[in-house]
Amino acid sequence: MSLEFQIARRYLKSKRHPRLYSVNTIFSTMGVAIGVAALIIVLAVFNGLNSEIRNRIIGLEGHLRLRHQNQDKLTLDYPKVIQNLKKDKLVKGAAPYITELALLTTSYANRGVQVKGIAPEYDQDLSNLKKYLKYGEFNLDTIASEVGKGLPGLLVGSQLALELGVNQYDSVTLTSTAGLSIGSFQMSNPKVGRFEVSGIFETGLIEVDTYTIIIGLHQAQKLFKYDDQIGGIEIKLENEANAGIFARKLTQKFASPVIPETWFQKNKMLFSWMQLEKWAAFLVLSLVILVATFSIITTLILVVMEKTAEIGILRAMGMRAGNIVKIFFFQGLFIGIIGTVFGVTIGISGCWLQKTYQLIAIPDGIFFMVALPVKMQLFDNAIIALSAIFLSVLASYYPARKAAALNPVEALRFY
Repeated sequence: MSLEFQIARRYLKSKRHPRLYSVNTIFSTMGVAIGVAALIIVLAVFNGLNSEIRNRIIGLEGHLRLRHQNQDKLTLDYPKVIQNLKKDKLVKGAAPYITELALLTTSYANRGVQVKGIAPEYDQDLSNLKKYLKYGEFNLDTIASEVGKGLPGLLVGSQLALELGVNQYDSVTLTSTAGLSIGSFQMSNPKVGRFEVSGIFETGLIEVDTYTIIIGLHQAQKLFKYDDQIGGIEIKLENEANAGIFARKLTQKFASPVIPETWFQKNKMLFSWMQLEKWAAFLVLSLVILVATFSIITTLILVVMEKTAEIGILRAMGMRAGNIVKIFFFQGLFIGIIGTVFGVTIGISGCWLQKTYQLIAIPDGIFFMVALPVKMQLFDNAIIALSAIFLSVLASYYPARKAAALNPVEALRFY
């Protein structure tokens, strides 16, 4: 252990009780600890929210999709394509889909909705739609009826069902925009389909729950005049980190107009904004650590004032100015490291308690989660810890230069 480090530790201790650290040192360390803990917890909450929303989107749409570059109909031998895709070790599941706009008519109101056609036999390896089912059953086939011919099943988003007063077993009508065309001063009749509500789902994503209807793929092909065509193929991977790599593989495999689109590209605006909010919060809360550094500066300036005579003696004994600077840098480093260790411990413990015991609950009906989500990331915690230590050492610069600039003769007058 160097002489400078031993002196630095001694200078941080109380004058009356040499075994204890001074009050100023303790408060400076606490300031750093509180700032570090606050940053870890807040960024963990941002990561938790980001992860929850991402998982729900991926749970509905997969990690990437193959689609027409102009959002048009796609002519593919999709059973064969899906079979080939599943041979890749990166792929967990793949399913065809169709998304179109339609008019939903109930006994009480009309509403423009987004209709998604899926094939349950493929979709079971891809989406979490069954997990999101709130009422009823996951049935998109023809539902048996005691009177007359049964109707195909349909799933409705929870918010949409609430707003339109729709319940399980209600009959609804979907009017497709695909049948509307104007030519020779005549308008053709739109394609209309009758369905029975088999279930109500809730994803927690307000846009999905308010505007989305789920029907069978073959029913969607009939309603929107797709014949044997599809809107695209959704793909779920074993690891979402491979989405970009697999998208590049698909680009080489499929020619235009078929293009791959990852979950991030499809929702780029949302996740870019969430990332911006996260780092904006980081910069704002870094001010807490910055305030703590002013406390460190004050503490070290007081040390310089108290130890002026001792610094003069050290200089008179031959200690160089550079060694004096090291003493105060070590003090800043000591406060920074101890404060950071305590802060990281408090932050990680707080996140663990919230994740394990859900101490901060979210009331029903406000959000789609029952408790505040937290997800710690090693990179975030490392950036926070290094930033706190760096600012603590930086705070010691001014007091260190003041101490090093003391004239030994003048300093000894205070002895």
